[in-house]
Amino acid sequence: MELPVAKVKRIIKATVRAKSVAQGGVLLVGFAAQYITKYLLEAAHREATRMGRKTVSYDDIVAAVEKTKGLAFLRETFPKPTVIHKPHHAAQQ
Repeated sequence: MELPVAKVKRIIKATVRAKSVAQGGVLLVGFAAQYITKYLLEAAHREATRMGRKTVSYDDIVAAVEKTKGLAFLRETFPKPTVIHKPHHAAQQ
């Protein structure tokens, strides 16, 4: 997987107050993003495999973030899903 340099540059400019970004910085940020993504998806794939599935779900990503020490910084990015239950109506009882 390789992220397009132009997109990485656009993301950097959107998140950092800088008029320009050195090409080396763009390449480094792109490499880091690719590495983190690969590490996260490998951990999520292990979770899916452990549960007997071949398809990685959001829950696998959340579990990987929760269980993998090196991914702890992503906990706010991938919150645990909230389950919303339908209320029981008194008329149904």
